[in-house]
This record gives sequence, structure tokens and C-alpha cells, in this order.
Amino acid sequence: MCTQLTYEGLIDEVLGIRNGAVEIDDSSSSSNAVAGVKRTKTPLNSSDKLFQAMRDVNFACVGPMLRDRAMSLKSDYRDLQPDTKTVGQMKDFVKKLNSLPELNRHTHIADLLSQAIHKPGFTSKLKVEQSLLDGYSLDSVSDQIEEMMYKMEDPWVVLRLLCIASLVHGGIPTKRFDSIRREFLLSYGHEYLLLLTALQNAGVLCRQDGAKAPFSVLKSKMNLIVESISESNPEDIAYTYSGYAPLSCRLVEYAMQNGWKAHDELLKILPGPKFDYTQGWDANGVPVSRTTAGDALVRSPGHQGSSKTIAVFFVGGVTYAEVSALRFLGRRNGVNIVVLTTQIMNGSSVLESFLPDALHIA
Repeated sequence: MCTQLTYEGLIDEVLGIRNGAVEIDDSSSSSNAVAGVKRTKTPLNSSDKLFQAMRDVNFACVGPMLRDRAMSLKSDYRDLQPDTKTVGQMKDFVKKLNSLPELNRHTHIADLLSQAIHKPGFTSKLKVEQSLLDGYSLDSVSDQIEEMMYKMEDPWVVLRLLCIASLVHGGIPTKRFDSIRREFLLSYGHEYLLLLTALQNAGVLCRQDGAKAPFSVLKSKMNLIVESISESNPEDIAYTYSGYAPLSCRLVEYAMQNGWKAHDELLKILPGPKFDYTQGWDANGVPVSRTTAGDALVRSPGHQGSSKTIAVFFVGGVTYAEVSALRFLGRRNGVNIVVLTTQIMNGSSVLESFLPDALHIA
């Protein structure tokens, strides 16, 4: 539900990524957009070397990276002297010029993102998110959330904040829950009633039931909130959300270190079954694995000296920021992490998935 703050994640949050591409106006001018200027579909994949270099970084670092790339091209052009450069050197310069369209494209995208994140509503949203994750009560941020509703800001943004509050505190106090629910329906319309009911039934946005919220324990024991992070030279996966470490990725990190058995008490707090199994090798260096029933050993090809590959499966979906966090873990630990998922999602698309098919809300 939290806002992704990596370059690729923020593109999905603000502009939307569909089938590995983003549609943007040929011009950033809002007047041209109103006039129906042509929209261009831009692929976002590793064939774009500049995007490959920036996709996993915190957005705060994108501007300096683009500036450095532009200054490098400018320096190469200034140093180009026809009477001193060989054909080979000229060829190298032309190769560098091939990256100019990528630079122009991502400078335009970064400008669109910068315009979005500097709007007051975006800043307020991040402050409320941070306050809730830090453990502040809903009462401490209710005025800001209600103001968003009165201003008719994006209902998905408001719902995401309410869901964060509910998940962090184990639900919302009954009186406050009924009041917020009523105000939301008055502001955005009763067509959202079925969605609110679905979220309540799923336990995503619900009343408190008296049970202790597991998030407060997990936050402390699993170091989900990192107070001091370096966005330009990160040492923790929390850089992907500017201070919040995705729980899913922290679990993968624990599995990579000492396995889950060392954190068995924490894992009991999480819903769903779990087991810990580590593949080993026989006397000949051949990987062996035990069946789930534990009654046989199966030899598999390979050798102990081969590089390690870890497959991480997300059933239901994963965000781009989580994928970036996993890539960070892979680079830091010298392993190849392969992510497999049913879909790429963000907080808003998760909420939309609770809508009945016949009630899609624009």
C-alpha cells in the first residue's frame, strides 16, 4: 500500500506501466496534453541501458544521474577536434551519441515525475504514510486524511492511507471506522460501498477486534523501519521506500542469511503455513533435495561450485520496488535472484482488484 520511491516504481505509481511500457505525451506541456497531443509508448526494459542503470535507484538520485550523463556527452562533444581525432575515436563518440534519445526520453519522464511529487497532495500523502508506519495513531493524521476527502483528491490515495492505518494498528476503532466510512461515501459516492465491504471482509480495512496488531512487533524485530538511510549509496533494502523495508523482501533476506528457523517465533505471527529447507550436496558434489514428505533423496544435476540462483515466487503480485529490493539483495550477496509472479501491481491496483467486475470505477 505504501508509495514506491524507486525510479521504476514511481513511474508505475504516477504514469502507470502496462505490459512493460509507459505512455507519455510527446511534450510535457499541459496545454498540449489538453489539445490531444500524440502519446508515445515507451518500452521500459534492460535494452535501454540508461533505464537499466536507473530503474532500481531511489528517485532522489535520478536527477544527478541524468545530469552526469548529459555533462559527459557535453564534455565528449567539446573535446571533439576534427584535426586531432582518429576515425576510431570518432566512432566511439558516435556510439555515445546513440544514447542521446534515451537521455531525452528519461529526462522528460523524470520531469513528469518531479512535477507530480512536488504537488502538495503527494507530499501530504508521504507524510501521512510515514507517520502511520512510525506508529502514530489514526487520530494524529485524521485531519489530513479528512482534508484529502473534502478536497476530493484521488479516492485510491485516501483508501490506501486508510488501509495502511488499519493494517498497522490491527484495524480502526469502531467509532472512527464508522465515521470515516460515512465521510468517504459522502465524498466519493455510494458506488464505493461494495468495495469498502470487500476490503472489510478481507481484513484490509476493518474495525479493531481487540487483538494486538502484529505489525508493531514485526516492525521492531525485523527492522522494517530504518531511521537513517543513504539514498545514493544504500546499505539496506529500505531505500526503496525511503525508510520502509518491504516485509516480503526482509523475509527473503532472512532466508538467504541463516534460514527461517532462526526467526521461527516471528514467522508464527505471519499468516499461512511455512517451512524451511536448505538444499545440500552429496559426497560427489551433486545437489540433493529431500521430498516434501521427507522420505527420499533426489539427485539433481550441477556442482557445488556453480553460482547460486534463488527463485522467489509471489502469488498475487509484486511491486516494482520490491523487485528492486530483491535485485539489491542479489547484488549485495553475489547471487542471481529470479522473481516469478502472477502480476506486477501497486497499491491502487490491489484495491481495484477487490471491485466486482461489473462495478469498475473510473
